Amino acid sequence: WSKSATKATSFSTQETNILHNIIQENPQLYLDEIQARLQQLCQKRWAPNTIWKQLQRTGYTLKVAVLRAKQQDKQEQENYLFRLQSFLLKPEMALFIDETHKSANASRRRRAWSKKGVQPVVEAAFEEDFRKRYTLIAACDIDGFV
Repeated sequence: WSKSATKATSFSTQETNILHNIIQENPQLYLDEIQARLQQLCQKRWAPNTIWKQLQRTGYTLKVAVLRAKQQDKQEQENYLFRLQSFLLKPEMALFIDETHKSANASRRRRAWSKKGVQPVVEAAFEEDFRKRYTLIAACDIDGFV
């Protein structure tokens, strides 16, 4: 660590606000990454355990995050549901096909910081690397899988 940074054992209100801003900007940071950003912004060095305790004291916890695709389009989803209602006369007519895959993205960070009681949602760009992907396609109707 930098010689210009002093060791700290507690947080001021301003430093706590900086800590919260760091978490809000990137909730998937590890404690050592948070430590480095705090040191850069405050010129102080907190032990990872001290940072963890401060986050817990101020209502933050580390949870499994929901990854939401940046590419999703709410308007497109609403248009689909509207069109589906106008064409689908009976539920027996519907056949749903879905694809799932496992790829290099499976190793991405799964946990993120959030306030207690709030599910962390992280927008993620899902990259297309077809060389390292396994795909499964399934279909089902009103009676189950086809």
